[in-house]
Amino acid sequence: MTGRPFGVGVLGDQLRQLEDSAAAQRTASQTSSAEGVGVSGSGQGAQLRPGISVSANATASSITLAELCHRGQQRRAWQLYTQLCSLDVTLPRQSYWQLLQCSLKVGQTQDALHIFRHLQDLKMISTGAYWCEVIDALARQRQKGAVSNQLPFQLWRELCASSLPLDARSHVTGMNACVTANKVDEARKVFRDMQAAGFPADVRCYNILLKGHSLRRQSAAVLSTLEELRASPLKLNRVTYNTVLHSLAQAGKLQQARQLLDEAHAQLGALNGLDVAPNAWTYSIMMEGHAKRLQMDACARLHAEMRAAGVQASVVVYNVLLRATLQAAAKRGWKGQLEASDTVLKSMAAEGIAPGPDTYNTLMQAALNAGRPGAVPGLFQQLLTRSSPTSLSFTMLVTSLVRLGRSEDAVVAFEHLQAQSHIQLEPPAVTAGAAALARAGQLDKAEALLLRHSPRGRNPNLQGWGALVQERAHAGQVSQAVSSLHHFCGMGGVPDAGMVDAVVGLCLGRRDYQHALKVVSILNEAGLPTDGYLLGKAIDEIDRQLPHVQKQSLDEDVTASVGNEYIERFKFWIGLPNSYYAQN
Repeated sequence: MTGRPFGVGVLGDQLRQLEDSAAAQRTASQTSSAEGVGVSGSGQGAQLRPGISVSANATASSITLAELCHRGQQRRAWQLYTQLCSLDVTLPRQSYWQLLQCSLKVGQTQDALHIFRHLQDLKMISTGAYWCEVIDALARQRQKGAVSNQLPFQLWRELCASSLPLDARSHVTGMNACVTANKVDEARKVFRDMQAAGFPADVRCYNILLKGHSLRRQSAAVLSTLEELRASPLKLNRVTYNTVLHSLAQAGKLQQARQLLDEAHAQLGALNGLDVAPNAWTYSIMMEGHAKRLQMDACARLHAEMRAAGVQASVVVYNVLLRATLQAAAKRGWKGQLEASDTVLKSMAAEGIAPGPDTYNTLMQAALNAGRPGAVPGLFQQLLTRSSPTSLSFTMLVTSLVRLGRSEDAVVAFEHLQAQSHIQLEPPAVTAGAAALARAGQLDKAEALLLRHSPRGRNPNLQGWGALVQERAHAGQVSQAVSSLHHFCGMGGVPDAGMVDAVVGLCLGRRDYQHALKVVSILNEAGLPTDGYLLGKAIDEIDRQLPHVQKQSLDEDVTASVGNEYIERFKFWIGLPNSYYAQN
């Protein structure tokens, strides 16, 4: 991407700096791989030197690997690890474990899993504690997507199938893995197994079950689990209160949530040393519940109550207030939203709280919702100067540039997102990227992107495929548009009216009844109805628009006779009067 113009001024320069940084890291890794990572010295102070083959001395290699992990240089540590593997050098278990932990810390989940499998092959996983540490770390990963969420559960099932004994910690880890995979019923089974094995439950077990039901928005199950906990000799802690508050606020049961918050305050005074004191997260949960209902007075009272209680506000609290303020001011237009948001931002600054990525994402989303895409690049530029953009930040930048008619710039911005190895490409980003590529005329690249990120067994990206199909239709690519629709439906996708109308309209407009018939076949295979009446009206309209002379000359042409066969077959399949059998 170096040298390609990006027409947003300073923002383009900053994005190029991001890309240059990522490119420099990749180059360093490739150079290390090409030249070899040498190890010199032994004991403390072992240094990397390019141009020297990897030493077979496991001690020196272990020291070097530990230093790289300590510095957070996971890519270089990984290069050294792979070279040691190619030389059949076996390191102490601690060295592998350090690299595994470093990989998890920087979000390289697959690398961590690879090392864990290697440790298994080396027979170095001797207790369930190693399994639990990896499973718990994977469950804490902020990566989204079904595969990542299911991974801790898959490892938990493997641990259960192994010959290793399951202790109390293993059961707690298993419960958390089940909840991470959205299997709260399975978590309850593990809980019962734990009790049957004679291991006493602690408040963490109940908190995990509360979290599982809360994630599934089962507020009744949350309250019944809370009653189970109250009936036990265990004491509620802050995590308990926050989890139940979150469930009640989501369900709109704000009065019950208020009562629970008051109970937390009362417990704080009655039980010294118990970690039940409401914190900033507690108040942000309550504010979010009121903010969704635009109850700004309630939000302000909670904010004042929090300050009176000596609880330091966080950026999360202010992000909740900012979202509520922008939503409440939406009727006043974009100018009114800016004025309202300025008050919140000034209050943040007065408390010494710096806006984070979610703060700018909130402002960018408000700009898009208000029909002001031109405001997004400037906000993104401010984000770059203060923090690191997220996948959502790039997604809104790409979306804004597409809406501004700057599809080429949108493609470059999307490529910058793809270059950031630490940012996971989430479905909304794929949608925005596909739309940008399609609008820029890079239709084959857009389809390749969608195919690459189409999840198996789940509905493909409707918006991304819709943009692709409509752009192919706009470009007059009949066979490609039909093929893209076929791919989409073949993966279990259900096209919307815009996709079908675009393809059918193109086929009928070109009098290409062979492809029109194929569209009907695709829809029938997918179990989707075809509206014969509307298609018939479209055919009649097209026939009326064609000059009589052109129709007569077409009828005399051999190609036209073939086309007539397809139109009669097309009419037959959609249930219109036809002469298909008469022709045959």
